[in-house]
Amino acid sequence: TDEERAKGFVFTARADRVAETVAEFYNVIRKEVSSFVSEKPVEKDTPLVKMFKVKNKVIAIYLNHTGDGLVPSEEDIAAKGYLSYIVVRNADDCKKAVKAIDETMKAHGLVKVPREANFEDATDAKG
Repeated sequence: TDEERAKGFVFTARADRVAETVAEFYNVIRKEVSSFVSEKPVEKDTPLVKMFKVKNKVIAIYLNHTGDGLVPSEEDIAAKGYLSYIVVRNADDCKKAVKAIDETMKAHGLVKVPREANFEDATDAKG
């Protein structure tokens, strides 16, 4: 139903494999971002999420959102629309980042459509 779709979906694990490395966390987060779509025509591009791997040790994720557990961005980055950031170093950080991304996307009117995200197409050598 539309009401269920507005709330989003929950992924369930089909295997006992859990992301353990920065590259795997990056892939999970990338797929989380790509699972959101706009149901309305987009009138202007709005920065929502920007992420970087730093020396393959951490992931820095900048968000157009503020909330619990998010660190306010520096002025120059906030001026570009990325109001806060979160750093991912481990699985717990990854879970927090996924939650923050969900909140960011929903706050900007996007809905979660998991079929839009496919882990099998992530063949980018850089992650």
